[in-house]
Amino acid sequence: LDVPSINLTGIVTATELDINGKGDISGDLNVAGVSTFVGNVNLGGGNLIFGDSGSASDDRLTFGAGTDLSIFHDGSASYIRHTTGPFYIESNSGQTAIQIVPDAATDLRYSGSKRLSTSPSGVDVTGTLNVTGVSTFTSPVLIPDGSVSAAALAFADDTDTGIFSVGQNTINFTTSGVERLELGTSLTVFNETGADVDFRIEGDTQANLFY
Repeated sequence: LDVPSINLTGIVTATELDINGKGDISGDLNVAGVSTFVGNVNLGGGNLIFGDSGSASDDRLTFGAGTDLSIFHDGSASYIRHTTGPFYIESNSGQTAIQIVPDAATDLRYSGSKRLSTSPSGVDVTGTLNVTGVSTFTSPVLIPDGSVSAAALAFADDTDTGIFSVGQNTINFTTSGVERLELGTSLTVFNETGADVDFRIEGDTQANLFY
């Protein structure tokens, strides 16, 4: 059968259909209605083309019994929309790389283990946060009471030096070597109200205690 085009209205049932292939049909196949395939659809190097989508009923690639997942473009933006249960993006080994829970957390995972999760207040990080570059904070950085090995502002390898709170307005400074604090020009420590000076180091000249 060699015809320039076939226009069909309704349901088409076929055991084999080759368009612009080895000669069954040459030309365009325009179908108005539902086309049902019980086997694979091989495009043979072509594209599956959709127009701009105006609603859930047109120009969308949909999956699931209730069109739970759809992929579409509305003329100004592109969307992957999921409406039922969690949404997973997996690696080739079947491990979850990204998990999205509707109206809840979005998780980033490493080898299946959660490393970063969004929360109502911001982002929660599990494990080590390695940052290259400048980090700018516009709110306080809160570190709870702890020890040099946990909940501390630590420096150098193996937490050689740590500053941490043990509660009751007490801050500990620990180090595995010589305790050393280098100053620029001076260091001033004020009382709790900030009105009076308690202690001042004047560069490399003198240290003063006040009452």
